[in-house]
Amino acid sequence: MAWPSGRLATAGAVTGVAFMAASGFVMFLAAGASAAILNDPGSLVSRGPAAADVLRWSSLLDLLGYLSLALPVFYLRKRLEGSRFIDLYSFAGLAYVLIGAAGAVTLGVAGPPLMRGYASASAPLREAITSDFSTLYLVVFHGLWQTLEGIPAAVWLLGAGSGLLSTARRLGILLIVFGCVFALVSAGRLLSP
Repeated sequence: MAWPSGRLATAGAVTGVAFMAASGFVMFLAAGASAAILNDPGSLVSRGPAAADVLRWSSLLDLLGYLSLALPVFYLRKRLEGSRFIDLYSFAGLAYVLIGAAGAVTLGVAGPPLMRGYASASAPLREAITSDFSTLYLVVFHGLWQTLEGIPAAVWLLGAGSGLLSTARRLGILLIVFGCVFALVSAGRLLSP
């Protein structure tokens, strides 16, 4: 198997972060440039078919972002070959990529039809659609992205970062910092009521 070079892995990491940032911005546009979606995801469903298309594009950007992060996972696996537990750390990195990608696909496939259906639905059906969309949002954002994916992301980043401390100290420290952030976010979400 041909492993990605350091440059390709860096490009994958930068591209992944850029796609995810663009996805967040597009999601913000889908919500009508309002942060209300953070506290009331049901408000997005009423934005209609145009916002449904924007949500679909946001999810596609997010999916591409997550998949781009597979390159640094494979690169670090090869670079730290022979290190203790590197297979576990690499598996965790791929789990992070796949959980995040699954969330993006889930939201992109299930969200837009609910938003389109809301526009022509009767009042009682609109309440049900809003409830369904809110549940979908909570499962993806809070369940997959802010809780479940953070656990393997933390394992990957903390493990790979520790392995790099002797050869690439700055990169190792950066990965450890990000690993701690993922661990704290996941723990916070797990422990919040």
